Amino acid sequence: MGLDMYLRARNKKTEKLIPKKYLEYRELKDDKQFIEEQGKDKVFDLIMSNCLFPVQCTYSNYVYLSTHLELGYWRKANAIHKWFVDNVQDGVDDCDEYVVSKEQLSQLRDLCKEVIESLENSPTHMVQDRNGVYSIEEFINISKAKRLLPTTDGFFFGDSHYTKYYLEDLRETVRICDKVMYQVNDDWDITYHSSW
Repeated sequence: MGLDMYLRARNKKTEKLIPKKYLEYRELKDDKQFIEEQGKDKVFDLIMSNCLFPVQCTYSNYVYLSTHLELGYWRKANAIHKWFVDNVQDGVDDCDEYVVSKEQLSQLRDLCKEVIESLENSPTHMVQDRNGVYSIEEFINISKAKRLLPTTDGFFFGDSHYTKYYLEDLRETVRICDKVMYQVNDDWDITYHSSW
């Protein structure tokens, strides 16, 4: 249990609208009529492609079949989640999937780099967690972090202190954003999704 966050890419070229009546079964491989219409090789190529899998999403009486690629994953990186909610989801935290532009990811990466630089040489001090159960080492110079990428509380969102774990979440975000910038072309829509 807890905040899980995913950055994915959806291939626009493989996207196809399919009438819902052909997707009565939970498993795509069991839908014989759909397989016959689309061609067995095409369907199984989608399923078996390296790192790709078909995803079904409902639109009125149709479903689209699309190929997704996992680009990044965070666990309880609540400051990064807050950024996505505020800057991509218009403040709505509803665990839905949202399209993210490369420009938005570039902004997030630049913010992370700026906060990382401000924390890397910051001294630390011991503070109690919010329940007073244990002491944790928190950075002292956190004004830039609080202004640019503040932490947030939520249902199993993890710690909201500015610790080495917060710093590592930012470093991981830079790595993910860099990967997207250099490896994902315009055939893909980038999406963010969270769950808890």
